[in-house]
Amino acid sequence: MHPKVLSILSGATMVLALLLAACGGGAAGTTTSTGNKNPADIRVGFVSATSSQNFASEMAAGAQYAANQFHVSAQIVAPPTIDPQAEVNLFTNLTRTATDGIAVETLSPDLFVRPEANAVSQGIPIIAVDTVPPAAANITTYVGNDNITAGAMLATGAIARLPKDAKGSVVIGDPFLPTEYRASSRCSSNRDRISRSWAHSTRRRTRSRTSMPGTTSSRRILMR
Repeated sequence: MHPKVLSILSGATMVLALLLAACGGGAAGTTTSTGNKNPADIRVGFVSATSSQNFASEMAAGAQYAANQFHVSAQIVAPPTIDPQAEVNLFTNLTRTATDGIAVETLSPDLFVRPEANAVSQGIPIIAVDTVPPAAANITTYVGNDNITAGAMLATGAIARLPKDAKGSVVIGDPFLPTEYRASSRCSSNRDRISRSWAHSTRRRTRSRTSMPGTTSSRRILMR
């Protein structure tokens, strides 16, 4: 199996395992528990930003794989395109049907603050995936990447493949909105790492360009 797929499946398995562990306690003052349930009777959910982009569809596939491994019922939902309000609505529906725990991956965490806080107050375990939730959501478990380190690792790999006398441009694409911090963090770290590797040369410089919201932005590194 491809290493990337293994990573996705391992991450999704961990998320589901954490959900099942959290189900044993629920929120403070509640008695929610799956301890006496048959696995087939456990209902968990996973909601992601969209079903039409690889990063989210691979997470969904990993979540389904994990559900199969634990023999639990998982409702895996996402809007067909990136539509934050539609995703909130799907999450709200899950709070009525996946009451043993829900994992949330979203590009718009601020919109989820009240719905997530409400779910937590009802004793439904909520785990944030790949996007750090606002404190007001009252979510205590987050599973995600160190995007700054990921960007630096990608840059290190790219640098190793560039000839020492390379000239031209390295263009780093960012397919999300400029306000989407995960991709922006990776891109900025990538750009900074590559820029520093050529800092000894005064003839080389870095230039950034950001496109309009909703389109692909890029960071261009010139090597002259």
